[in-house]
Amino acid sequence: MGISMLVSLYTSRVILNTLGVEDFGVYNVVGGIVGMLGFLNSAMSGATSRFLIFGLGRKDLNRLKQIFSSALLIHIGIAVIVFIIAETVGLWFLYEKLVIPGERMNAAVIVFQISILTAMMEITQVPYSASIISHERFGIYAYIEILNVCLKLIIVYLLVIGNWDKLILYSILVFVSSFVVMMISRLYCRRNFQECHFQWEWKREIFIPMISFSGWDLYGNMSVTVRQQGMVMLINIFWGTVVNAAVGIASVVQTTISNMVINILSAFKPQIIKQYATGNLIYMEQLMSYCCKFMSILFILLSVPLIFEMNFVLTIWLGVVPEYTVSFARIVLISNWVGLMNNVFMIPIQATGQIKEVSFVTGSLYLLTLPSIYGVLYFCDTPVSVFICMLLSNSLILLVNLYIFKSKFKKFSFWKFFQTSLCSVILVLLFSMPFFMVLHYWFQEGWLRLVFSIFLSLFLILGGSYLFVLDAKQQVMITDFIKKKVCLWH
Repeated sequence: MGISMLVSLYTSRVILNTLGVEDFGVYNVVGGIVGMLGFLNSAMSGATSRFLIFGLGRKDLNRLKQIFSSALLIHIGIAVIVFIIAETVGLWFLYEKLVIPGERMNAAVIVFQISILTAMMEITQVPYSASIISHERFGIYAYIEILNVCLKLIIVYLLVIGNWDKLILYSILVFVSSFVVMMISRLYCRRNFQECHFQWEWKREIFIPMISFSGWDLYGNMSVTVRQQGMVMLINIFWGTVVNAAVGIASVVQTTISNMVINILSAFKPQIIKQYATGNLIYMEQLMSYCCKFMSILFILLSVPLIFEMNFVLTIWLGVVPEYTVSFARIVLISNWVGLMNNVFMIPIQATGQIKEVSFVTGSLYLLTLPSIYGVLYFCDTPVSVFICMLLSNSLILLVNLYIFKSKFKKFSFWKFFQTSLCSVILVLLFSMPFFMVLHYWFQEGWLRLVFSIFLSLFLILGGSYLFVLDAKQQVMITDFIKKKVCLWH
């Protein structure tokens, strides 16, 4: 994972330097749909995996095949709808509303078309990703991650040596990379999971609940995607492609940190759903507590030194940092933690199958953020206010989801949960902050301060978490894990 992060940072720098700030901004606003649909793939996989996990629990292979085939049919239908909307409303918006330099419009249209194809692939990939999650075969993701690292390096190499239009070439290479990963994932599923063979069979008792569940889940998750890409487009309209480049870089920072933390959520998710399915709500709450605790520790371990040293890190990484990038990246990281906590509470809500209320309410709140962003851009003279608006929106949505969660799990105690999962983590963070602030304001920006920041993070946050956040059982488990890893090196 560490190597993947370094490669991602390196390739992002080369891509920015090769494309240039303007073309990088064009790709972020036009081709950004690929990244957003990648998120949608992950989010929708959770909905489909819920049905597959329940099917696995019944140990009925025939029903499992019917669930998978129904899920694939539904997502093919969703991909067709996305295609129609993109080729009508999407093209109109591209030509009439977005601020694209005239000489780059043809390239932008080609990038948009390639992005649509990539998006359709990502959507139809959902049932296969859900199958891997349901069977808890997370080892395959390690190999896919290695492949992704290699493909990123190949993309960068071909982009540098290629003498074709760099923006178009980059979008084609991203499409090919996504196609290769998709085919390998599908072949793995077909060879290892008996249910992953499509069959034309209509089962009303399976299809109708799935399409209802997936429809509401799609509304909720698509609203997140529309808000994110809508924000990018509104910034483009008011501030142009250069600021879009800053947004794109901030998104890379967010994705890099998020991908490292989200693996913890992926590991806990199937078990949380299974505990709900068996009626073991006490253990389900315990798993949720562990998940929040471990994610928060890793998140602040990575994010706190990065937030304080963001300007220097971005300067090392990019050379020339586009205006507003530092502020965007800092706020996005804080907002990211709120989103991660929200994801934990969404798992049991989805497990109940009763997601109409939460999807409609939270999805609508996500969409209502766009008028707020428009107003902020219209009246304020800085795009930074947009990300503050997004942070406030995420916080409100978390509070609403906590209320909905409580209505479904009435015996759940938020105070007890806070005490067992987050209280000690927050205390460690509060204790550490003065040291980071003194270091930040008393030392000159540079390599020495960065090294000290990393050391403080390891000593205060990691060490403090081990001593004061983890219980004795968790400490023994981690100690044994480290000993095994050390033994392997010898």
